[in-house]
Amino acid sequence: MYLSKTAAAAAVVQSPALCKNIWSRKKLWLRFGGVMGLAWTLSALSSTAYAGCEYIVSNQWNTGFTGTVRITNTGTNAINGWNIGWQYANGDRVTSSWNATVTGANPYAATGLSWNSTIQPGQSAEFGIQGTKGGANAEIPVITGAACAGGTTSSSAPSTSSSSPATSSSSSKVSSSVPSSSSSLSKSSVQSSSVANSSVASSVTTGQQCNWYGTLYPLCATTTSGWGYENNKSCIARTTCAAQPAPYGIVGAGSASSVATSSSSSKSSTVSSSVVSSSSSVKSSSSSAPSSSSSSSSSTPIIGLAFRGVTLAGAEFGQGSIPGIYLKDYIYPDQTEVDYFKGKRMNTLRMPFLWERLQPTLNGAFDVTELSRFDTFVTATTAKGVNVVLDPHNYARYNGNIVGSGSVSNAAFADLWSRLATRYKSNNKVIFAIMNEPHDISTEQWLSAANAAIAAIRAAGATNLVLVPGNAWTGAWSWNQNWYGTANATAMLGVVDSGNNYAYEVHQYLDSDSSGTSTACVSTTIGVERLTAFTAWLNTNGKRGFLGEFAGGDNATCKEAVSRMLQYMQDNNNVWTGWTWWAAGPWWDEYMYTLEPKAGADRPQMSWLSTYLF
Repeated sequence: MYLSKTAAAAAVVQSPALCKNIWSRKKLWLRFGGVMGLAWTLSALSSTAYAGCEYIVSNQWNTGFTGTVRITNTGTNAINGWNIGWQYANGDRVTSSWNATVTGANPYAATGLSWNSTIQPGQSAEFGIQGTKGGANAEIPVITGAACAGGTTSSSAPSTSSSSPATSSSSSKVSSSVPSSSSSLSKSSVQSSSVANSSVASSVTTGQQCNWYGTLYPLCATTTSGWGYENNKSCIARTTCAAQPAPYGIVGAGSASSVATSSSSSKSSTVSSSVVSSSSSVKSSSSSAPSSSSSSSSSTPIIGLAFRGVTLAGAEFGQGSIPGIYLKDYIYPDQTEVDYFKGKRMNTLRMPFLWERLQPTLNGAFDVTELSRFDTFVTATTAKGVNVVLDPHNYARYNGNIVGSGSVSNAAFADLWSRLATRYKSNNKVIFAIMNEPHDISTEQWLSAANAAIAAIRAAGATNLVLVPGNAWTGAWSWNQNWYGTANATAMLGVVDSGNNYAYEVHQYLDSDSSGTSTACVSTTIGVERLTAFTAWLNTNGKRGFLGEFAGGDNATCKEAVSRMLQYMQDNNNVWTGWTWWAAGPWWDEYMYTLEPKAGADRPQMSWLSTYLF
C-alpha cells in the first residue's frame, strides 16, 4: 500500500463521524457474532480415534463448531475408495463440508473425492465439516466404515489417484489447529464443476516429504539447513522440517518412485505444481498435456501455497499522531476478527504496526504498554494455529528519517529486529516481514539495512521465516526496472541469510499505476502480466516469493483479474509461498478493498478468495 493510502486512512480515522460509525458497527458485531462465529472461543481440542479414524472438534462457539475427520490407513495395502459414516445423538447437525462428498441428514455418510479417495499404507486423508450444536459442547460421534478398521480393498493404486497425508503421523491423536488447511489440497476439491484428470510427476528419493505447517514440500537432498532450491523446486532441509512441533514434520516413507497425482477443473486454468521426477522436470499447466507416470506404492498430493490470508490494519494508523491515543488514533485487531478469518480458512494474518510506537527511542527498550497490546494479539492469534506476519509499516523510515541515514543507522534498525526476534524466536507461527515498502532510498542502501536486520534476527537464535522487500514500494511489476536506481532484480540478489529461510515480499495492485488507489483494474489479465517477470526471476535464481499486498475493487474485471492472479501463483507454487490481501481491520468502514464483514455479512471480494483457501 502506497504511503498516500496510509495517510488517507489515517485522516479518515480522525473523523468524529467515523468514530461514531465504528461504535455502531461494534454493536452490530456483538449482535451478529453468534451467527457468523465471530465470538468464537478457543476450546480445548478433543479427538477420539476408532481404529483408523479420528473425529476432531477443532473449534466451537456458542451455537456451532468446526471439525475434521481423518482416515488413516493402518494396514499394509492401499485403500481404494473409502466410505465412512457417523450419527449424532445429542442434536448436532452438519451444515457444510469440504474435501469430501457428505450426504444424509443424521446419520451422515462421506466418500472421498477423485484426488483423495486412495490412501496408501501409513498415510491419511482428511475432510472438514461445519455444523450447529445441539448442546453446550460439540459431540464426538463414533465413525464407522471398513476404512476405520484399516480395511484394504486393493493392493495397487491407479496412477492418477492421490492421497492426502494428514498433518500428523498416522499414530498422532493431536488435531491441527488449522483443520481447514491441514492438508495440501487441489483447487478442484472446493469446486462443483466437472473434473478431469491431470497428472504431475514427482519423485522423493526417500519417499518422504515435509509437512510444513499443513502444506507438503519436498525434502532437500543436499541443503542441510533452512529452505533450499534443488532440481528446479523449493525444498526444506530435513533438520529444519524435523524441528517443527507436533503434529508437523517429516511424513511418509518408501522407496524412490514416480507417481502421478493431481486433478484439475474444467475451467481454463488449472491447479498444478512444479515437481521433478527421477529423470526429468515436468511442470503441468492448463495448456500442456498431462505428463505420464508409472504407478507407485505411494502418491503425493498437490503442493499448495503455505500462507493464505489478509492484512489486519489498524495499529499503524495515525502516522501523524505519534505516539497517539489508543482507540482514537489507532487500534489493534481483536480475536473476533481472527476467528472470522480463520473460519474462512485463512491461516495467515499480517499485522502492520509503527516502529516509533513500539520503540519510542532508537536502540531503547520497547514501550511496555504498547508491547502488551502487540504481544496480546500475537500470542492469542498464534495459539489458534494462525500465522502472524509482523510488519513495521514505516517505508524504511523512523520519524521521517531514512534508514541508513545519519539519524537512523542500520544498527538501530537491526536493534529493532534483534529485540523482536529474541521475543518471538520460540514461536514459529510468527513471520518477520522486516519492512513495509521501502522507497526513495538507494537500493544498495536498502539491501545493506535488510542484511543488518537479517543478521540480527539470526544472531538472536531465531529460525523464523523472514520476508524481505525490495526498493520502490517493492512492486512486482517494477522488480526488473531501474527508474528508482539499481533494479531490485540486481541488488536484492545480495540478500544474505545464514538461516536460509527467507522469501522476497512484493506488492502488486491492479489499477493503472499499480498504486492501489482505484477500484478499477486495467484488464482481466493484468495481475498475471504484472507477476510474470518477477516469477521468472524467482525461477531463474532459485528464490521464493510472497505477495504481501494485492487487491481489486468490487467489479467483474477485478474479480477475474484477482482469480487469474491467484491461479497463476498456485500454478507456480514451486516459487510462490503465499499471499495476504489488503486489507481488513475494525476501522476500515466502507474502504474499497476491505474484507471486514459488514453487519455479519461477507464482503464481495471474500468470495473471490474462497476457491484458494483450502
